[in-house]
Amino acid sequence: MKEKSKLKRITSFLAICASVVSACVCVLIISGDYHAAHFKMDTYNRELQGWEACRQTNPAYYKANEQAVNNCITGMNEARKNFWVKIPKTQWTGILILAGLASACAGYFATWLVICLVGLVIYKFVRLLTFPFRYNTKRHRSKTKRQVQNNNNLQSTAKKREKIPLLNKKVNANPGTKPISAEVRKPAHSAQSIPSNSPGQALSDIEGTETIISDRKEKQKIFQKT
Repeated sequence: MKEKSKLKRITSFLAICASVVSACVCVLIISGDYHAAHFKMDTYNRELQGWEACRQTNPAYYKANEQAVNNCITGMNEARKNFWVKIPKTQWTGILILAGLASACAGYFATWLVICLVGLVIYKFVRLLTFPFRYNTKRHRSKTKRQVQNNNNLQSTAKKREKIPLLNKKVNANPGTKPISAEVRKPAHSAQSIPSNSPGQALSDIEGTETIISDRKEKQKIFQKT
């Protein structure tokens, strides 16, 4: 959890830095275009004013450079058609603010997206590299689990076999009963034979022994009552 929270804080810090940088870049670009358009228009305007003054003071020189005057007038008309020249300054300020906010949000979310994609690619790459090791570990765990279950079954079977002598003592304490042999096999209704070294055979032996003892005890109680 601490590592995840630390990674989130680092990513948030980087996203904030990226949003600030993107907002500043966007503002600088828009401001540069605005001032460049106005500077171009002011340049043509001053040049045209100079030619007008020259026409009044020196008409001969003005007529000799009439082609330059026409080029200046054409450039002036093109500069006036520029978008940044036609809009008022208040509208330009609003566009600047909106563009800065939009670029800041875009930079913030783009940073999160890039970091998430990079993290996902690294995670998939690491999982691909460690796949054989994880597969072998899983097989080893399943094998160990089966071995532990088999050992537990064998221990429980051995404990139940140890109970047989105690049950024989209880049976011998009652007159008219026969001792129970430890070689009792599975009940007669079983259709298949189970190997003697399997846990299922041992469990069936104990269950058959306990069933016989309970039946004999009930018969003794009935005999004593009669």
